[in-house]
Amino acid sequence: MTYQPPQPPPGHGPVFPTPPGGGPYYGPPIKPTSMRHNKTPWLIGGVLLLALCCGGFGVAALSSDDNPVSQQPAAAEPAASAKAAEDVVATSRAPFGTCAEAESAGALPLRVGDPGYSRALDLDEDGQACVAATQAPALPPVKPAKPAPKPAPTIEDGIWTVGEDIPAGTYKVTEPISGSCYWAILKSGTNGSDIIENDLPSGGLPRVTINRGQDFKTNGCGTWKKVG
Repeated sequence: MTYQPPQPPPGHGPVFPTPPGGGPYYGPPIKPTSMRHNKTPWLIGGVLLLALCCGGFGVAALSSDDNPVSQQPAAAEPAASAKAAEDVVATSRAPFGTCAEAESAGALPLRVGDPGYSRALDLDEDGQACVAATQAPALPPVKPAKPAPKPAPTIEDGIWTVGEDIPAGTYKVTEPISGSCYWAILKSGTNGSDIIENDLPSGGLPRVTINRGQDFKTNGCGTWKKVG
């Protein structure tokens, strides 16, 4: 029996036979295409893609070569930022309130322009604050010792001219009299002939007052000491 392909429906192209087991194709007529027209769009697209890739690579290389900042290691940026922050803190530090505060912060010597400098701490206004804090404390000046008081004048047995041998004043016996004692106040230059006052005390602590221009004679009374 001979195989007869079915006829296509109205408005459709010819029926192409299919291998045994498959049905006939009843779709619209298929126009043959040219391989030349199919290759042209692909060639144009490939050329454009290659141009874009090469151009992008060149721009990236140019930007990398012309920008020296991008060639610096990234690790240097945090260090620079930290130093800049330290500089800001140093320049904006408030003046120290006391020299002890500046010394504890390790800021001594503290000069004009240094962070934390304050004119209130520069007492001598020489441009350096807290100078005394960096120096050893000065020792107080040593006052000379007062000279020891001179011993009070004393009178022993004899004749003494007041104002030359002994100073004028009041004298008193240092020990109570236990024996015979004689004293006399004489006018100077009379060789004892002009007696102003005299006495023969037998005990106690006799007291006499003698003046310039007089002589004083004592015998057996012990030591007389000036008391006034």
